[in-house]
Amino acid sequence: MTATAADARNLLDDVRTSAAWIARALNGSGYRADFTPASLRDVERFMAEHSDHGVAVPGGLLATDLKARLFALGAYLGETVRRSAGGVWETDDEDPHSEVDLTLRLPDDSVIWPVQRVIKRFRHGHEDSIAGYATGLGPGLRPSAPTRRRHGHGAAGRTAAPVQVPVQVPEKTGQESRSPGRRRAPSVKGMTFIDSVTLDVADTAAARRFQTAAFGLDSRIGLRASEAATSGFRGFTLGLTVSRPADVDSLIGTAVEAGAVPLKPAAKSLWGYGGVVQAPDGTIWKVATSSKKDRGPATRRIDEIVLLLGVADVAASKRFYVERGLTVAKSFGRTYVEFAGGESSPVKLALYRRRALAKDLGVPAEGSGSHRLVIGGGTGAFTDPDGFAWEAASPAVMTP
Repeated sequence: MTATAADARNLLDDVRTSAAWIARALNGSGYRADFTPASLRDVERFMAEHSDHGVAVPGGLLATDLKARLFALGAYLGETVRRSAGGVWETDDEDPHSEVDLTLRLPDDSVIWPVQRVIKRFRHGHEDSIAGYATGLGPGLRPSAPTRRRHGHGAAGRTAAPVQVPVQVPEKTGQESRSPGRRRAPSVKGMTFIDSVTLDVADTAAARRFQTAAFGLDSRIGLRASEAATSGFRGFTLGLTVSRPADVDSLIGTAVEAGAVPLKPAAKSLWGYGGVVQAPDGTIWKVATSSKKDRGPATRRIDEIVLLLGVADVAASKRFYVERGLTVAKSFGRTYVEFAGGESSPVKLALYRRRALAKDLGVPAEGSGSHRLVIGGGTGAFTDPDGFAWEAASPAVMTP
């Protein structure tokens, strides 16, 4: 099914905003980024100086916010091709990975996938050169002369000079300027974060034993006894972000040993490596990493916990939460939104389309009854458009 006109327009806005942001950042850091075919040589240089065959250079500009930055670089590549050769952006609203699968249809009716191409360059290195790829698309995309390097070092084994780039791809909301490169970074003072997440379970002691044995989570996720009726997909997942595939395998393995049911075995995907299990209490957990190679043994360290809510309308839910004080950290049109988290917040909040989330987790999207989930925060008590309940911030109910 083709995306609605509003969805396509929203995603196209994100592409243009992200492309403009990365262009400003690159230009201000000694890389040429003027949307000409010649500028793709400097994008290639940037990739060479900040990544090495699927691994971001430590301390480099791809070491943080990797997904958002690869999306922005893909948007820049696509916009450069579109401006030089023509073409129209297209997307599929039913695709759970539509931000990655964005297509650019060229005037000859051929199709390219710019974001996928940048991800491929990140993984495979110079053999999948971005500049070489663009040159192969036609005469109009062949740079006439090499670009001059304004500063920095060569790619092989050397690190680029320090570059000042904003931490996040700018997000468009009612509280932000349409010129994101000139707006101030949001201050954490006054922001609203998740203070607690509590799961309703039939047996709190058993659920705590599972979380400890499976993931070593101690008490970061609260539990309380409840027999609230629920059936099918509860509309959310708890995601555990780790640093390497070995950690995914280790955590998935102990979860299954502790009684979890595998929903999706650990495997490689476009974004990395991950797997999905369902705990005995019914909660669905996803364990994933953006890395596809192990750079050491498993540590079982969890870098981040993300509460991902499956919602009917991502844009409407985003507006709802922004109005209640949450700040958008990153967004991909009407597909995915992630909110900023605080240092003391145990969990980061994100939104995904319900059907796309169910598909990603490997379960049917249908479900009814209680979500068996309560979120605590400083916004007071309310229920969001999809029935997820928030309560005034208070310590979650902990069990031994």
